[in-house]
Amino acid sequence: MVAYDQELSALQRWVKATAGLNSVRLRDAAPKVARPIILWETPGRKKDRNLSRYLYVTKVTQYGRLYVNSVDQLIDLQESLLGDLEEKVGVLPVYGNEGAVIAYLKAVELIFPESQGINITSLDVAFHITYEATYSRTKPVDPPPATFVGTRVKLTF
Repeated sequence: MVAYDQELSALQRWVKATAGLNSVRLRDAAPKVARPIILWETPGRKKDRNLSRYLYVTKVTQYGRLYVNSVDQLIDLQESLLGDLEEKVGVLPVYGNEGAVIAYLKAVELIFPESQGINITSLDVAFHITYEATYSRTKPVDPPPATFVGTRVKLTF
């Protein structure tokens, strides 16, 4: 499983457990979907910092769109997701194929853009989630120990 798939799976698992929301990738969604649902779009990724020579942190922005039936439902879902994320202190587990926790998404923030006083004309709400994911580079194989150490001296007369 690719790291991105595991990260998205962690977000989907969290959304389902917290708010009971189904969510799918936009490319995998049927032409018509039942509300409420989240459709995940393509994420943005950028390298953030190095932790060591072989560990680095990537800052990821996962875009999504929440489709709801009413403004009340939207507010309830926002409150449950934001409240749960606050209780988890912005850390979500990432699960492997066997169901065991293999990593964590850190500094998770859920952002619903402000409507700035504009009347809601659509119940399709864009949002994004930002988080940090730590990855490792492949460490090269250590060379074998030396079997002979010598010094060559060349004398010229």
